[in-house]
Amino acid sequence: MPLQRPFLCSGGTREWLPCSSNELKPCLGMTFLTLKEGIAFYKAYARPSGFNMRKATTTKNRQSVVSFKYCLCNKAGFKEKKNPIKDDSYKQKEPKTNCEENKKTEANEKSTDVVNRKRLVTIVGCKVQMVLKHRKEGGYVVSIFHEGHNHPLYTPICKKFQKEEGK
Repeated sequence: MPLQRPFLCSGGTREWLPCSSNELKPCLGMTFLTLKEGIAFYKAYARPSGFNMRKATTTKNRQSVVSFKYCLCNKAGFKEKKNPIKDDSYKQKEPKTNCEENKKTEANEKSTDVVNRKRLVTIVGCKVQMVLKHRKEGGYVVSIFHEGHNHPLYTPICKKFQKEEGK
């Protein structure tokens, strides 16, 4: 089971810190030769720590070289609220002449209705991130690293139900 330490932050919010070895944990100023190497290192830190990683924003410079790459917890961000607009313009009323045609049009109307399905909330605004910044000398350096989650981390039992990157 990944060890975790819950603690209270200023403002009364709770954060969970993974207790992982220092060899696996990224730190500010850590350098990587390539972007893929940095992302692979963060994935190797995330799995045993009890969370899944996802890649986010990429910023490129004028030479089309990636200057910033954000790696986040898969529960980072918030889901925007969408108000579904039900458009009935596709249902055009036609004069009903035959009984069989009426049954066909009623079946088509029922099948084209918008059905909203409730889904589990998987993103909860987690602030965990690692930002890789391109260096002039070449390679990438960790410029930002925050490790406090605002949600409990995965246990090995529920880890098998989580999405694994790279599959």
